[in-house]
Amino acid sequence: MLVVRNTGEKRSFLDLLPRDALEQVLARSYTRSELQERRVLLMVNEAARCLEEKVVATPDDVDFGMVMGTGFAPFRGGPLRHADSVGIAGIVAAMRRRAVQAPRFEPCPLLQNLAGRHERFHRDRTGSGSSPGIRSNNIIEPTNGP
Repeated sequence: MLVVRNTGEKRSFLDLLPRDALEQVLARSYTRSELQERRVLLMVNEAARCLEEKVVATPDDVDFGMVMGTGFAPFRGGPLRHADSVGIAGIVAAMRRRAVQAPRFEPCPLLQNLAGRHERFHRDRTGSGSSPGIRSNNIIEPTNGP
């Protein structure tokens, strides 16, 4: 609750919005799954952006930080591991659909590049597999060599 200075009256934030803005906010109600998808897409994009901008060295660093710092679901392994498990191309496609109306959903270049090359952020747990991972210098490792 907010307290209005002049009157001391308690009002909610929504009471302070102009009527037309309030109607726009309430005009679109999202389902629970839509809200979850929107949040996850933005978190995956920001996590990829941190890696792209070299704020962190490895995808594991981003995932650990997001699980411990933001409360991202630990059983999903972090946003980048989650993106690997559901498919980066699907994440990028969902983001592009949302970006038409909300530009903040535009996928970062790293996500777009990985989706275009059918690559992943992480190697699979055994260290092998058809999909390469990202090394600390943000270069995609070859699938056949060190």
